[in-house]
Amino acid sequence: DITINCSDYNDIACKKGEPPMSFNDMGELIILACWGVYCQDGQRVQYKVKDGKIKDRDIVSLGQKRVFDSILSYINGNRLSTSVTDVYFAGDNVYQYSISDEEDKEYVDNDTKPPINKLGFRMDHQLEKFHECYDQIGQHVKRTFVGIGNHDIHTCDILNKQLNFDGWANTGVYYSVRYERSNDRNVTVIVIDTNMYEENPLKCDKTPYTEKEKNDQREYVKQMCEIARNDWIIIIGHIPPYANGHKAKHKLIVNQGLRELLREARPHLYVCGDEHNQQFIHDIETDQFIAVVGSGGTDLDPIYKENEDTYVAKDTYYADKVFGFLSLRFEENLVVTFNQCNSDATLVIKCQVQIQPDRKLSDRLFICK
Repeated sequence: DITINCSDYNDIACKKGEPPMSFNDMGELIILACWGVYCQDGQRVQYKVKDGKIKDRDIVSLGQKRVFDSILSYINGNRLSTSVTDVYFAGDNVYQYSISDEEDKEYVDNDTKPPINKLGFRMDHQLEKFHECYDQIGQHVKRTFVGIGNHDIHTCDILNKQLNFDGWANTGVYYSVRYERSNDRNVTVIVIDTNMYEENPLKCDKTPYTEKEKNDQREYVKQMCEIARNDWIIIIGHIPPYANGHKAKHKLIVNQGLRELLREARPHLYVCGDEHNQQFIHDIETDQFIAVVGSGGTDLDPIYKENEDTYVAKDTYYADKVFGFLSLRFEENLVVTFNQCNSDATLVIKCQVQIQPDRKLSDRLFICK
């Protein structure tokens, strides 16, 4: 059933910017992005569909199932005093469908292409496969939230099906969650719509975002941060404000509009995806810590370097082309841990940093553990 409808972004049916949801039973948080590949894993063949026609054929290496298996292993093996209570998906919750090598071989041998209804963005099938991949995790966590990325607004039908899906909280396109902790600093998580900060900022109906729509979200973020001025503040979006790219043409990612929003909001940490890898960066210009965790299951991106030893983005503390997820613990410091998983879903802590309440890095900094 469609109760949230963002075919018209300005319509009252397009849920967004509501008062924060409040909970008092928070533990550890898990965040990942760029994951929606139908619970697939390993090498697959992808025929991309554009304008109703089959275009390029690519070999892709996927990892959604191993990432989800690793999250389950992480939860089951968690020996900390606070267990995982919430999972956040930071956008790109669906990609074009990929077929197996065996299926592809039949088409190649017969000099044919797969039927077009088997390819493209198969939203209903993706949501079915989400249950298959996630159900065991969902039995352990209290809440699941999603944000939207550029793939999620490919059509309004894709967006609306996600916003109304019963496998996660129906929160709309941007929202906030506040965790009230009786004996410790509260935590506020703000999930934003970064599609309005893209180079070509079009909504699902292919019309541009208006200045009013951009300003409405900016004012909402500022208001939520004012309410949470003494909390730990985490902002989750899809695209990076500043990061290492994966192509020489865009070797340094700089998004000034998003940077300005974060400069005003001053979160302790901004978490995103879009680049299909893991990175932890301090953006010196805005004094902002950024965690890129677009390693949730789709084909991974390399990380561009100026030379063998130097990353393009200054103050890059960690970067790796690896499947995995991020975990956050809120103690005396904010403990940010990048977790990676290999082909048999074995979990390895790759990098851990600690951010202090005054937004400085702790001396206890571990890289590539």
